[in-house]
Amino acid sequence: MANLREKLVGTGLGLLFVGAGAGIMLMVWREPDQAEAPLWVVYAAASTFSFAGLWMILQTFGLTLLANLAGLAVAYLLAVPGLWMLFDGQGANCSVSGAMADITLSGPGTSWTCRGIFGIGSLLVLLFALLLTRAAIRQARSPAR
Repeated sequence: MANLREKLVGTGLGLLFVGAGAGIMLMVWREPDQAEAPLWVVYAAASTFSFAGLWMILQTFGLTLLANLAGLAVAYLLAVPGLWMLFDGQGANCSVSGAMADITLSGPGTSWTCRGIFGIGSLLVLLFALLLTRAAIRQARSPAR
């Protein structure tokens, strides 16, 4: 019975994430003027949730190849918002906060701070996605063990 329970839980959580991504996309589609980034960036970020949910569902049912492809989509989509901030002139607005001991600092970040933090993070995520892609291709080419 545990196998059925695992499938129900995996499918339920997966559907929850797919629904979250779809809900975000629907909200943005209904009021696009509320988005603080270009719509393609917002949709890419929202799609991350949907592909993560799809990954859970596919993995639950043992569809490993399709699950791996959905996981790669998550990795690439995670890089999109930060890459947009890095390369787009208007995409460099963020707030910065930090604390050490009893001192707390908070306020708007400079354009270069935002670009640096999000850009470097996105470049690392993109590198990770490329390495995952390379590993997946090598695994697909290797003879079955």
